Amino acid sequence: MRAIALLSASVFYAVATAQTPTNSIESRIYDAFVRLRANDSLYLQMTGSTAYGNSASPFQNTLLWEQKTLPMQSSKVQLSEYSGSTLQRRIVGDGNTLWSYDLNRKEFSATIYGNFSETQGQNYNRDLLGQLNSAGRGQSAYLIRLVREAYQPSGDSTYRRWAPGYEPTLLTVPTKDPITQHPYTPILGRDYIAYGTTNLNTKRSLVFELSQDPNTLEWDLLNIYYADKSGSNSAPKWTYWVMQIVSNPTIAAGTFSTYPAASVANWRPITSPRPTKIGD
Repeated sequence: MRAIALLSASVFYAVATAQTPTNSIESRIYDAFVRLRANDSLYLQMTGSTAYGNSASPFQNTLLWEQKTLPMQSSKVQLSEYSGSTLQRRIVGDGNTLWSYDLNRKEFSATIYGNFSETQGQNYNRDLLGQLNSAGRGQSAYLIRLVREAYQPSGDSTYRRWAPGYEPTLLTVPTKDPITQHPYTPILGRDYIAYGTTNLNTKRSLVFELSQDPNTLEWDLLNIYYADKSGSNSAPKWTYWVMQIVSNPTIAAGTFSTYPAASVANWRPITSPRPTKIGD
């Protein structure tokens, strides 16, 4: 079997210091990210569409994250990208190696982030999240960003404004999204923190839907809504999606398994200019 070159994991990722938003509205999002971090696993499902004129292309991207400390430290991830119902790309971290499979191009790559031992290094999660971030494409980058900010390896969660140039608004009355016309209906214990929804001519909207625990009064993140429009009036382009957040999902056995070597034997391996083979 052809030897597979594996990349060193000491690149790609700059550790961000923890940041609590000074804006009191955005602090609720930060609090929700902190609550997410308390979970050992997380499932994110993004369902949306990209439209050109009257032609729409639906897509679905999912990300499953799992981290354990017992009986040994282990962090695993699976990112799946679908066009319609067809799987286009799959990225899976099995605890030691991050594998990326491009089913259209018949290409794959592998980068090491673990030590292949019971004791992982202090940069274990940093390397995994950095490699995952480098592999992100298109709208999947938002799935990766949520995991990176909630589980950032410096010790605390962080939230940096996802819509630079837009001020957050706490919706207090029923509001329709200016791009998609999706209704947001705030009620007691259910808040919507919105960016770009107050301007009918906005080019982008982003809304965080949060639920307040009636006992602890802490905030949980339920959904994120995104929409943007570009192009000209005669040839407009629209992208919109909703991301659903599920804490501590049930994870089936074999979820983080890689593809058998025989199934990718004729695929093209993508390697680094400085490959490192296992055992070197």
